[in-house]
Amino acid sequence: MAYYGVVMHSINDFERYVSEYVPGTIELIGKHGGEVLAAPPDADRIEGDPPRGFVILKFPSKESFDAWHADPDYAPLIDLRHSLTSDGVFLGGEELVLPS
Repeated sequence: MAYYGVVMHSINDFERYVSEYVPGTIELIGKHGGEVLAAPPDADRIEGDPPRGFVILKFPSKESFDAWHADPDYAPLIDLRHSLTSDGVFLGGEELVLPS
């Protein structure tokens, strides 16, 4: 069953985020079978006052998501993301399958 990750944050250093964080992260997401579905750095606020940037990730399973997030090569990129962003939250969950 597909597993989704949603990151919401404010990007404080866009140039470094794009040049240092994104390339390695995209490579590791692909290594674990995942894909980026959306990643606007300055999203429209529809309701509430959330951070302006978000990322939606899709992985084939929770196991592949967990393997990506626990990949030792990703650990320094997590630290980098935390240093370049603020107001961050990261949520995950399985796809919704409605009964037929």
